Amino acid sequence: MLKRGVDLIDLKSVSTVFQAQIVGNGKVIYDADPERRRSFLLDDLRDFARIMLRL
Repeated sequence: MLKRGVDLIDLKSVSTVFQAQIVGNGKVIYDADPERRRSFLLDDLRDFARIMLRL
């Protein structure tokens, strides 16, 4: 196959800041439910923005 390493991460189990980093820099390789992914991304970005506004 491609012989490349892959990191699988349960995004619900990591911090909001880490989620934002993954969303911003990661690459989707499979998406069984695009609407659910979009909803998660919007929620995560909103939460991240709230954190940044508090700093």
